[in-house]
Amino acid sequence: MEGPMMAHLCGTTLPPSNITADGQLWVKFNSDQRDVAPGFVAYYSLGTKTSLPTKNLFNSLHSVVYGLNEIFGDRGTIVSPLHPNRYFASPDHPPISWRITVDEGSAILVRFLTFELDQSSYGDGDCLSTLRVRQNRE
Repeated sequence: MEGPMMAHLCGTTLPPSNITADGQLWVKFNSDQRDVAPGFVAYYSLGTKTSLPTKNLFNSLHSVVYGLNEIFGDRGTIVSPLHPNRYFASPDHPPISWRITVDEGSAILVRFLTFELDQSSYGDGDCLSTLRVRQNRE
């Protein structure tokens, strides 16, 4: 079951750094397979405030597979495919999702470090490449 939408993102404006959820967060990246851009880098941690690690941020990088990526742990980094190069889009690949799960009662805070998705739209303002963030509910 999908939880409430916390953010529906596209374009090149860096999202706010106050996206928080309790216990579980679902991030879904979808592209139209036509135009592509460099994508995004996001760091997540526990709590209501986060500071970036002083050591290499990408030590906590989670590998990306098409479909659902299950992540457990109190901090990590998620990136769009091939970042900082343009992300790969293909009709043969499903959207990419990350479900971040932490201990019950813990808050997850997401901070986007870079954000550049394709800005094209269908003409109705709905972007062709999007990143959606939801509070997940089982």
